[in-house]
Amino acid sequence: MRPIVFGLWCAFLWARPFVSGELNPRFSEFIQWALLGTGLLLCWRRLPRSTPHSSALPWALAAWLGAGLLAIFITPQLAGARATWLALMAGAIVIPVVWCADAAERRGLLVGLACGGLLISTFAFLQFFAIFPSLAGMPRDTLIDRAIQDVATRRRVLGAFALPNFLAGYSIMLAPLTASALTEASGTRWRQTFLAVSLLAIGLATVLTQSLGALLAFFVACGVVMAQWRAQRRSLWVTWLFVGLALMVGLLITRPMLRQFGHLDNPMRNRLTYWQVTATIIREHPIRGVGLGQFRDWYDARHPPGSPRVVHAHNSYLEVWAEMGLFGLLAWLWVVWEVLRMAARGAPWLAVAAWAFVLHNLVDAPLYIAQVNVLWWVLVGLIAANAPETAERGESRGSRRC
Repeated sequence: MRPIVFGLWCAFLWARPFVSGELNPRFSEFIQWALLGTGLLLCWRRLPRSTPHSSALPWALAAWLGAGLLAIFITPQLAGARATWLALMAGAIVIPVVWCADAAERRGLLVGLACGGLLISTFAFLQFFAIFPSLAGMPRDTLIDRAIQDVATRRRVLGAFALPNFLAGYSIMLAPLTASALTEASGTRWRQTFLAVSLLAIGLATVLTQSLGALLAFFVACGVVMAQWRAQRRSLWVTWLFVGLALMVGLLITRPMLRQFGHLDNPMRNRLTYWQVTATIIREHPIRGVGLGQFRDWYDARHPPGSPRVVHAHNSYLEVWAEMGLFGLLAWLWVVWEVLRMAARGAPWLAVAAWAFVLHNLVDAPLYIAQVNVLWWVLVGLIAANAPETAERGESRGSRRC
């Protein structure tokens, strides 16, 4: 029975990044419920047998889920609250499934995710070289909206996601996970070649999103992990600085509005407006928040005339505080702290992926996007399973299959 359920769960997890909650909300909800249901079935009889004894991650996750349920009860619109909770927290069921999978299953899971990333990247290349050039030549009033005009004109790829920033947020986690699988000693030559090609494609697609926030988050994440591991090789630091400088110069050339802070499309200028309005909402309800899924309505009622209207605050920490109150913010920060603390003692590529997601949430909202955050929960499960204490106790007890 378990192999069948596990196969279904893997299929839903693999399909998750291909289904946009913004473009196809009903199918997206179905995927979330399917992940939740099959995950609960897998964990019904047996949870992970060993946990890192120095980690409070299970308690942090319990506090996070409890804060979400509490926020639902204070939300006047239950339908919106339920949908937001499903996108924000239901993916956490991935953690125990990955945690108690055996090493072979986790390796297969990473290869499957890399395969999905390769397909999404291939679609992104098709957008860049064929689809967007044809759209850019069309009259502006024939395109769907201003966002598509911007994406097509600047050829910012988005793959199967609703926005380029979402694809970038997903890719800056998937690239380190693929690199982690690639650096393992085990594996056939075909598998290693496939992972190398996937890693290259995912990296190129990330650059083609032209997402300043995601690329900067990944760049800083690499630097943080290198400092944690006390990298001594000067060539490594020189390469890191050179790549970061090349990315920044390239973005300034391809996106000229970045050079003009007063430009209407300057992302940094617009984000300051988003954060100022979000801070106003927080000041009005600092303790209990305004309720899950209510940010958009509260923002629309308070944003300055002429400023862009947005769905998210482009800072997940501020948005969690605004919607879920102080308890929700503290619970989420607790989860982040525990994950980063465990990642610092594990594989460096997993730490890079974790730091990239955490930093990217400072300037965007990947936490609120089910397509993206599902990979974060996979990452948390991998970090917990690869923690030194967990691995040692798991080996002494034998297989840790659910």
